[in-house]
Amino acid sequence: MSPGKSVLITLFAAILILFALYSAYPVYTQFSQQMRFYAIGDELENALSRNDKEAVNRLASEYLALADNQKNDRNYGNAIHDANEALGIVALRENDLEKADQYLIKTGKTPGSPQLNSIGPKLELADALLKRGENDVVVEHLRLISRFWDPGRGKQCLPAVIRFIERGKQPSLNALFLFDECDNRSDRL
Repeated sequence: MSPGKSVLITLFAAILILFALYSAYPVYTQFSQQMRFYAIGDELENALSRNDKEAVNRLASEYLALADNQKNDRNYGNAIHDANEALGIVALRENDLEKADQYLIKTGKTPGSPQLNSIGPKLELADALLKRGENDVVVEHLRLISRFWDPGRGKQCLPAVIRFIERGKQPSLNALFLFDECDNRSDRL
């Protein structure tokens, strides 16, 4: 083979490799975005536990932006819920009840997910707002999450807890409370 042909074949092979890499870039980008989408929730939770407001704001914003491209993913609902829950907790730590209330409502507007539908949503923000007297927004939140979650497994638990709050009571809103109240004392709510 002549040196000219060898150079042309090498050049052609290099062009084919570059074309293949360029063609694969969108797939790689989508794959890396999806991997980031799955990893960012833990980072957000860690930033929240460290009380790192800037990191929480940055990560929650990124999580919501990534979620926009993952609407058919089974974790989409988790992203909407968890990002807004974290932002609401930060707002509450800064004593901004109005913002915290808004974020709580956004957490309830998630479409749900396999995890949220079975285990249930985090109720830390709702519980803290209830303790601050934000009964109406907590009741609205509970009505929203009742679209996808029934902690009493068909025992109409959330309506019972809502009635309890509407009567001026302030129960602890962790998931165990809801299961216990529905299973053991729902007739007294």
